Amino acid sequence: MTRPVFAVVGASIGYWIAVVVALLSWGIVVGSAETGADRRLAASLGEQVAILAQAPVLDGNRPALSHLLARMTGVPVIEGMWIYGVDGEALATAGTLTGDDVLVFPVVNEANVAAYLRVAIADRAGAGPGMRALAATFVIWPIGWIAVVLGVYLLARRRRPTTTSVVRVAAVDATQETTDRHPASTPVPSVGRPEPPRRDLVRLIVRSSDENLATIGAALASTYSARLERINAEEIRLDFAIGDDDVFEAVCAGLLMRRLINAEYRGVVHVGPSNDAELVCGLAEADTLLLTNAGRRTLNAPDRAELEPLDHPAIATLDEKLNPCSRIVDAAASHRPLLDRQAARLERGGAEA
Repeated sequence: MTRPVFAVVGASIGYWIAVVVALLSWGIVVGSAETGADRRLAASLGEQVAILAQAPVLDGNRPALSHLLARMTGVPVIEGMWIYGVDGEALATAGTLTGDDVLVFPVVNEANVAAYLRVAIADRAGAGPGMRALAATFVIWPIGWIAVVLGVYLLARRRRPTTTSVVRVAAVDATQETTDRHPASTPVPSVGRPEPPRRDLVRLIVRSSDENLATIGAALASTYSARLERINAEEIRLDFAIGDDDVFEAVCAGLLMRRLINAEYRGVVHVGPSNDAELVCGLAEADTLLLTNAGRRTLNAPDRAELEPLDHPAIATLDEKLNPCSRIVDAAASHRPLLDRQAARLERGGAEA
């Protein structure tokens, strides 16, 4: 009897060793493949960000760089990004740079390095599929054996007398009668805290007959990391990422659009649904750029833009999100040189194209 027992024990130990080695090897292979895929994805995103960061780096537009990096760090494989100049000064940061794997990309302008981009690759959290399968094996097998033993015990157990079942049914009936006489009070559902309202996107809508409207809109979307939507041949919409300076960026984009367009235009900056912005844009007069009441209330540091009150009978009948509207005259004197440089660069880019 001793030799068969030892043989069974040895076979069980060998089986478990083989299972553990196979699952651990599987986890190592899958983990290496996932790490390589994360690195390739991070490298591709880093190259795209380095290209998109060229214009904001040359213009010194740090808010646009911050928004660009903040949007990219939302990707799970990216732990942090950091753009710094050739002199080592940090221009924009997002996330953290504590990862062990960091990639570096140059931000090039006309064959000259203007800045550098560092990308920290996030480590995958949690156990891999091999470790999860190994843990499941150690957990499921004992539970399975316990279920088998319990099933055999229940099947082999002798049936109790019928009187016991009768007494049990009577007890159940008595309990049910007591419950019917004294029903329990219905619990009042707990009222949770209401979720905070989500802020709407900042939208710039421009209508013009200029044939280069879509091209100018694409250049501005690249400059301010906005999303461009072409409604039709004479209308475009720019949606800006939510941040501290998103309304001011939309105002600057509208002012640049006004400088570059060579035809009659109408534009509006609004924080809220696009149909409200389209309504105000349709009511605006020719060659006018408007800012709705919701946009003005969200504007951080209003002194950076020159605004004039607007007296419009139709707009005065709208709700408080849109009325009163303001006419955007220009940026503050301290910000006009930046707009001049951006307009000159966009004009050069259009001429080259």
